[in-house]
Amino acid sequence: MAKRLKQKFIVSFPDGDKVMQVTGQACRTLIALIKHPNGVTPGDISVWGWGYRASEYVRNLRYKYGLDIETLKETHYGPDGKGWHGRYILHTPVELLDSEGAV
Repeated sequence: MAKRLKQKFIVSFPDGDKVMQVTGQACRTLIALIKHPNGVTPGDISVWGWGYRASEYVRNLRYKYGLDIETLKETHYGPDGKGWHGRYILHTPVELLDSEGAV
């Protein structure tokens, strides 16, 4: 069985910095958001095979960890016609403390 990803981050909130430990797919999502300041889409991270539930991982980062993550709607066209997907942009300053098992 694969070991679950677990990382520590320094998060800068208006009332001061806080060290947080984030695990699992939420951790992978946060690392992707840090590495891509212009944002990521589920399609961007699905290339790595785990991003199909990106909206849930972002929701987790917003509500469980208090991070400010913006969702922009981007139009796309596919075989079923016109649709949209979200681009997620991290606004809260976050720094990865260690990189063991990082994306």
